[in-house]
Amino acid sequence: MLWIFDMIVQDDLKFTLSEISKIFLTYSDQTLFYEVLKLIINKLEVEFGYFGYINENGDLVCPSMTREIWSKCQVKEKNFIFKKEDWEDGGTIWGRSIKEKKMLYSNESFETPQGHLQIENVLVVPIIFHKTVIGQIAIANKLEGFQKDDIDLLESITDFISPILKAKLEKKREIEIRKGLEKELRNSNEKIKVINETFLRFTDDPFENIKLLVKAIRILLNADWAFYNKLIEKDRKLLIDCIGYDKNDSEIHLIENATGFICTDIIQQNPYDLVVYEDLHNSTYYDTDEFLKEENIMKYAGCVVKIDGKPVADFCVLYSENHEITENEEYILKIFSKSAAIEESRLLKEKLLKKSHQQSQNAFDRAEFYKDLFAHDINNIFHNIKSAIELISIQEMSGESKKKREELLDIINEQVTRGSKLVGNIRQLSKLDEFESKFEEINLISCLDKAIKFVKKSYFNKEISINLKRKHEDIVILANKLISDVFENIMFNAIKHNMNKKIEIEIDLSSVEIEGNVYWKIEFKDNAMGIPDNVKSKLFQSRFKANSKTKGMGLGLLTVKKILDIYDGDIKVEDRISGEYKKGSNFIIYLPCFGTQN
Repeated sequence: MLWIFDMIVQDDLKFTLSEISKIFLTYSDQTLFYEVLKLIINKLEVEFGYFGYINENGDLVCPSMTREIWSKCQVKEKNFIFKKEDWEDGGTIWGRSIKEKKMLYSNESFETPQGHLQIENVLVVPIIFHKTVIGQIAIANKLEGFQKDDIDLLESITDFISPILKAKLEKKREIEIRKGLEKELRNSNEKIKVINETFLRFTDDPFENIKLLVKAIRILLNADWAFYNKLIEKDRKLLIDCIGYDKNDSEIHLIENATGFICTDIIQQNPYDLVVYEDLHNSTYYDTDEFLKEENIMKYAGCVVKIDGKPVADFCVLYSENHEITENEEYILKIFSKSAAIEESRLLKEKLLKKSHQQSQNAFDRAEFYKDLFAHDINNIFHNIKSAIELISIQEMSGESKKKREELLDIINEQVTRGSKLVGNIRQLSKLDEFESKFEEINLISCLDKAIKFVKKSYFNKEISINLKRKHEDIVILANKLISDVFENIMFNAIKHNMNKKIEIEIDLSSVEIEGNVYWKIEFKDNAMGIPDNVKSKLFQSRFKANSKTKGMGLGLLTVKKILDIYDGDIKVEDRISGEYKKGSNFIIYLPCFGTQN
C-alpha cells in the first residue's frame, strides 16, 4: 500500500511541475511569477507568500507578492524590492535563507511591526543554480504548520524552477542589455548628429560659434545649464561675462562682479584637467554664488579655456541633481572646451586686427587733418606777413612815419608768434593719445586760477576782466596737464575775437546730472563778436572750415574737443544772451565729477 501512496505523490508532483512548466511557457514575464505563486499557495494551502528573483545588484525583486496582502496590510511602504543591504546581514529568516543558501522554516508566530500582517508560521526556500542563489519562494500561515511533505514539495518545486528561472533571467538580461545597447546607439547617433550639426553651422563670427558650442554641450551631456564664463576687466573691476543656455534652450547672458563665483576661482586656479564638484549644496560657493542657490544647483563640471597657456574662461555644465557624467561625456566636454579656446583665440585676433586697423586709419585721418589745418592756417599767416612787408616797402618809398612801420613790424611779429603757436598746437594734437591713460587728481579751482593769470599776462596790453564765480574752493577732477590748455584756448578765443575796448569773461561753476552721471558744468561767458548758429554745430568737427568771423578758432577748439573726449567730458557753445549771437558766446564744458569738498 505504501508504494501506491508514493506513486500518487509522485504523480501529483509531476502534475504540479507540469503546470508550472506551462506557466513559464505561456505567461508573460509580468504575470508568470504571480501564476506560479498562486499555484503553490493553492497546492500547499497557505494564506500568502512571494516568489522573487535576485537581480544584478543583489536585490531581491518580488513581482509576485500575494495580491490579497495589499488590501489587508496597513503599512504604507509596500516595496516590491528588498535591497541587498536590507537582507545580507541575515537578521531575518528570508535574509538568512539567501545568505546561508538553505531552506528555513518556523512553525512559531513572528513579532511583526504594527500594521503588518501577523505571521503564524513561515517556510522559505532559496532557488539555487550552480551554487548561486538566483531567487526565493516564501509562504506563510499554514493552518496546522509546515510538515516534511510541505518542505519536500517546495524544495522539489524550487529545484525544478531553478534552470527555467535561470534561462528566463538570462533572456531578460539579454533583452535589457540589447535594449540598453540600442538606446546607447540611438543616443550616440543623436549625439553625433548634434556634434555634426554644431560644427557645420559655424560661421565667421567666433562669438556666435562659442554660443553654438555651449548650446550643444548642454544637449549632449543632458545638463540643466551650460555656460561659457569669461573674465573681463572694466573700469578697473574684475567681472565675469557669462553666456549660457538653460534646459529650455533659453539664452542667458549675465555680467556680474567676479568675486565669489565658482567659475572665477576655477579660471584663476587654472587646473590642467576637468574639474567636477559633486555636492555644491555643502560648499562655500552656495553662500557666495547667488546663481547656484537660486537655481538649486548641485553639480558643476567644466574645463578651463586657455589661450597660449593663459586661462581666460571656463566651459561648463551644471546639474540640479547629482548626475553621473560618463567617460565619453567627459571627453566630449574637453573637446568642446578646446574648440571654444580656438574660437576665443580667433575672437582675440580679430579684435587686435580691428584695433590695429582702426589705429592705422586714425593715424592716416589725423595726418590728413593736420595737413589740411596746417596748410590753411599757415597760408593765412604767410599772407598777412607778405601784406605787412609790402606795406612797409610802400611806406618807405612814400616816406611814411617810423611809427607806422613799427606797427607793421608788430603785425609781422604777431604772425610769427601765431605760426609758432600753430606748430605747438599740431604737435600737441598729435601727442594726445600718449596722455589718455595718464590721469591724476587735479584741483579744478586752482587750475582755473593759473589759466586766468596766464591769459591776462599774455595780453597785458588789453583791458581784460575775468571773473570766476566760486561756490566751492576744493573741486577735484581726474585729468592731466592738458586741462590747462582747454581753459586757456577758450579764453584766448574770447579775447582774439573781441572788438570791445574792455574784454569781459565770466566763469560760472555748477554740477548737473546727465543720464544718471554727475558732471561739473563750467561756463565761459564772453562779450566777443559771437558765433552764428550755422557755425555753432560745426565748430568742433574735424573738417570745420573757418570763415572771416571764426578764423583762428578751428585748431584751438578742435584741440579742446579732443582733450575733453579723453576725460569722457564734452563741450558745446550757446549765445550768451539767447537769440542774440552778436552779444557774445557761452562756451560750456562738462567734466565728470570725482570729488568735492565745501
